[in-house]
Amino acid sequence: MRRLPFYLAILVALFGVSLAGSGRAAAAASMIQVTIHPQQIRNTIAKGIYSQFLEHIYHSGDNGIWGEMIWNRSFEEPFRQRYTRFWAYYGPGPVTRSAHDPRNSQISMKISSARGETGVEQSDICLATAGNYRGSLWVRDTAPHKVYIRLMHGRTVLGMQSASVSSKAWRRIAFAFRTATAVHHATLQIGFTGDGVAYLDQVSMMSAAARKLGGFRPDTLKALQALKPALIRWPGGGYADSYHWMNGIGPQADRVSEHEIWDDMDPNALGTDEYIHLCHLTGAAPEICINIGPPTADNALRQQYVREACHWLAYCNAPITNKWGALRAKYGHPKPYNVKYWEIGNEVWWGRNGLTVPKYVHVLTQFVPALKRIDPSIHIIACGTGGLDQTWNRQLIKLAAGSFDYLSLHHYVAPQDFLTGVTKFLVFLRQTGQLIKASANPHCKIFVSEWNAQSIDWRTGLFAGGILIGFERQGAMVRLSTPALLLRWVRERDWNNALINFNHCSWFPAPNYVVEKLWRDHFAKYRLAATPAKPLEADATLSADRQTAFYKAVNPTSQTITLQLRMGSAFALATASAESVIASSLLEQNSMRHPHRIAPHRINASVSGQTLDLTLAPYSATVVTMKRK
Repeated sequence: MRRLPFYLAILVALFGVSLAGSGRAAAAASMIQVTIHPQQIRNTIAKGIYSQFLEHIYHSGDNGIWGEMIWNRSFEEPFRQRYTRFWAYYGPGPVTRSAHDPRNSQISMKISSARGETGVEQSDICLATAGNYRGSLWVRDTAPHKVYIRLMHGRTVLGMQSASVSSKAWRRIAFAFRTATAVHHATLQIGFTGDGVAYLDQVSMMSAAARKLGGFRPDTLKALQALKPALIRWPGGGYADSYHWMNGIGPQADRVSEHEIWDDMDPNALGTDEYIHLCHLTGAAPEICINIGPPTADNALRQQYVREACHWLAYCNAPITNKWGALRAKYGHPKPYNVKYWEIGNEVWWGRNGLTVPKYVHVLTQFVPALKRIDPSIHIIACGTGGLDQTWNRQLIKLAAGSFDYLSLHHYVAPQDFLTGVTKFLVFLRQTGQLIKASANPHCKIFVSEWNAQSIDWRTGLFAGGILIGFERQGAMVRLSTPALLLRWVRERDWNNALINFNHCSWFPAPNYVVEKLWRDHFAKYRLAATPAKPLEADATLSADRQTAFYKAVNPTSQTITLQLRMGSAFALATASAESVIASSLLEQNSMRHPHRIAPHRINASVSGQTLDLTLAPYSATVVTMKRK
């Protein structure tokens, strides 16, 4: 994923508003009749199209899905930068950021308290429930100090601990608080008294609930679990281009932060082991996108990245008799992770220094055989295009189709293109599938590894519904898909398109989340033949046990549509129900204050024999459930 220029994002937003506003006028109702043929299976549908993509972007990792309650806990992010500020200091001071001998990474806090208690504090700490909250911090000093750790609500001290410090070496101090009630805007204060200078680093605090989940934030984890992802792509995206996996394993306090990207300097609390645990918690298969090095890397430098990737694969999949498998076991995970999906770089064509197809093919020849020697059973994902131009895909498939099992594609659209963005991309997917079928590797499949409409208003819900139906219709070729962004801190200014939008204490679902969850909850293995239903984006599906059929439909028009479904006699229709997502306007959104403004609601579905009648509101997404007698 790459960042849209700020001015372009403004133009897209303004243009989208004007189009949506002009297209909302009501139109006359129309009638569509659809016959479903339950004995005619067009294709199977992979659950993989309902997968997710977790990138360390806009605090989606630490503080987002990860249950760390302290933001910028290692002080690597400057106090004042474009977007964020998490810490403040108090007392006569001074308090400065220091690059001299930090506990890890680059920075610690240097605190002088000779003139009185001085320290740092962080507000907006969410004590979501009454209960236990435990944490730790690291300190060292040049003269004896006393450190005070307070949990406060306004001026009320909810709890306090103190400790004497007299060590020139870093020392870990643990603390714990128990609260009787929930407090959504608490403050953690860390103060020092004494002569000389004290240094502070690696402040961390978690709830007991997060610790029970292996460190994950309960509310956002539950939101992700509700989507039932078949696979989770990780760690990026653009973040993967500079990610070094060994910085994210081992004891938390020893981990080194990555560089700043996407207004986020992640402390690597959520590394490989934690990611695999997240996959276990959600029932998802893991998929890792590897860092192939800079586009300008010479052969010697590229080989360093090949070795790094091979070591990562061995850490994940090798037995404990292997050096890297033994390291995994040392950190508490003797059983191999068996990661099958490995992606060779992300958007390698991006920018002025992006790779050409021949250069990327050379990269594949360096990485793929080396990885396959470690684990021949893995599936290789190659980087396809991010637009609707087939030039890159055509060359890559011609030169290297035998090197990979999946072709990764990206597709983002402006929100006003919620309809045309679907139809154009589905044509593009069919063309790509034809290129693959005519290649030396006709069994290769498509992975749409990033897609979305760049908004959190109702248009992105309509786009999500339409494109997922399209993936189901092209299920023979499209086997995996992951929208982006998955999570985003609500105070950010860029890439406002996430499914899960969170603050320090809660979250709300965007319309793309609402519709994808509705579709995922009504997943079925087989796509059935049905008469066309234009202008609807629609498909009919049948469960694996053939006892339940579904009809998903997006009405992307301003018309009210009367839909009559006739089920073929091979499926004796017993009962039917319908749920629909309807918004009052194309620009309507959910928010922290109104998280369920856009949500599914039951609508009337009238059954008579093998026929079912219902009404589809303008700009709606609807699923019909039909049970066999």
